Amino acid sequence: MVRRVLIVLGILAAFATGWQAGRLQAPVPPPAAAPSTPLAAPTSSTASALLPTPAAPVTLTPAEPEPVPTPADTPEIMDALRTGSLESPALLGEPLTAATLPVFLQRAGAKVRFSATATQGPPATPKPLLELLPGGVAYWRPRSFDPAETTRLAKEWSIWRSGKPIGLIIDLRHFTDPNNFAGAAPAVSLFTSPGRTLFTLQGLNQAQQVFKSERQPIDLPSWMPLVVLTNRHTRGAAEAATHALRVQARALILGQPTAGEAGLYRETRLKSGLYLRLATARATSADGTELLGKALEPDVWVEIDPIQEKAAFAAAASSGAATTLAEPAPLPRLHQDLSPLIVNADAAQHPAPVPLADPILKAGVDAVTAIHARLAKPALP
Repeated sequence: MVRRVLIVLGILAAFATGWQAGRLQAPVPPPAAAPSTPLAAPTSSTASALLPTPAAPVTLTPAEPEPVPTPADTPEIMDALRTGSLESPALLGEPLTAATLPVFLQRAGAKVRFSATATQGPPATPKPLLELLPGGVAYWRPRSFDPAETTRLAKEWSIWRSGKPIGLIIDLRHFTDPNNFAGAAPAVSLFTSPGRTLFTLQGLNQAQQVFKSERQPIDLPSWMPLVVLTNRHTRGAAEAATHALRVQARALILGQPTAGEAGLYRETRLKSGLYLRLATARATSADGTELLGKALEPDVWVEIDPIQEKAAFAAAASSGAATTLAEPAPLPRLHQDLSPLIVNADAAQHPAPVPLADPILKAGVDAVTAIHARLAKPALP
C-alpha cells in the first residue's frame, strides 16, 4: 500500500492534459522531475480520494558504490585513456601519470566508469516480455533494441487491442544493449510522428549521427497512458530513448534515476577483473541538450531493494511479469478454538510463500490505472 501513494496527483493531471491534447502533436517541454527525496502523501482532497495514505515515509537506498580500481590497474587504465576517449588527457593539456590519474578520473565523471560486471553482451533476461497484465495494462520489457523485437511489439499491439488495453508500460531497467542507438530510434518511432529528430550521437573522430523517427507509429490513442520504467541500470541508448519518449511522446517516467551514461562506451576488462568503461561518443537530445553525464530523474520515484528487484526480474522472465504483482500473503488469523502456540507452530512449519513482488512495476500499473480513471476515457472499441 505504501508504494501506491507514490503516484502524485499533480503529475497525473499534467500528463492527462498532455494526452488529451494529442500525443503525436508538436513536442512539449518535459514535466518537472520529481524531487530526489521520499515522496510525502498527497494533500489535496482529490488525491486522497484516488490514493491511500502512506503508513510510513519511504526510505531511499543509496546508489550502489562504484568499484575502485587497484594500483595494478593503473598502467592499463592510462593506456586505454591515451588511445582515445571523450576525456583524453591530451585535450586537457595535462600529463597523465600514476599520481595525477585519481584527479583525472574524478574530473572525467561519467565519461570514465568502472564496473564489477560487464554491462554489454548477452542480455540478463533470457527472453523479452510481452504481456497484457491484469486490468488491461500492456507490458513490454525488451531484451534489446533489435529490430526484430521492435517489429514483434508492433505486431503484438494489434493483438493486445482486442484485449482493450488501458495503457502501455515499457520496462527499460537492467538494460543490456546500451550501445544500440541505431536500434533505439525505430523503437521510439513507434510512439512518435514520422520525420522527427529523436537524438544525435557524436564522438571525437566521428561525424554527428542524427537519428530520426522513420517508422510508422503504432495506433496508440492520444489519451492512453505511456509509462517508462527506469533504474540505475538504464543506460546508453535506453537513456536517449527514455528522454525522447518523455519529451515527444509525453511518457511518464517511473522508478529510479538512470545511470547518466547516454553515450557510446568502449568496455575493457582489467587484470583485476573490473571493467573499464570509456565514453567514445555523447548523445544529445533533439534540441541539442547533452545527455551524457546527466541522470534522468523519474517523474515518480519508487524505491526498491536492488536484490529484491533482481529476484523479481528473474521470476518475471520464467513465470511472467504478472506473478510479480501479487500482494504478500496475509498473516494467519487466530481461530477461537486454537491455542496461539498451535497456530504459531503451524505457521512456522508451513510458511506461506512470499511472492517476489516488484514495487516499481506495481507502481507503474497503478499509475496507468489512476491516469485512465482520471481521464475517464472508455476502453478501446
